[in-house]
Amino acid sequence: MKKNIVIVILLLGLISSISCKKNKDEKISKPAIKLIELGYNNSKKVRIGSDLHIDAEIEAEGKINSIFIEIHPESSGLTWHFDTVFNEYKGLKNVDFHKHIYIPQNAQVGQYHFDLKVSDMEGQQSEIGSPLTITNDSVKVLVK
Repeated sequence: MKKNIVIVILLLGLISSISCKKNKDEKISKPAIKLIELGYNNSKKVRIGSDLHIDAEIEAEGKINSIFIEIHPESSGLTWHFDTVFNEYKGLKNVDFHKHIYIPQNAQVGQYHFDLKVSDMEGQQSEIGSPLTITNDSVKVLVK
């Protein structure tokens, strides 16, 4: 009887170590980013001297390390650009990333590209981008 108990304990230990090893070998997926809104009502436009509205859902199985935003010109002759890193979400798996970025008076009207990059604590990175228009015109906001 004692021999059977010892065998069962050894088998359970072996199965446990195999399943743990399998879990460690499984690859964690890259962070997932869903850009919900860029500009009010997802217009992908922002007026100089106002805030660019950003709303995104981020899931990172490997836990968020950092979130990076870059806005750079698509048209030649434009010199304004923006980039910043957000570290306050470090260690979280899921966030509703909601930010407002001020577009200064020295930004030029034109076509830009918006990039949102997320890196996780496993060293993986995902990126999502969108065209963005910076304008001097009033951006119409439709209230629902």
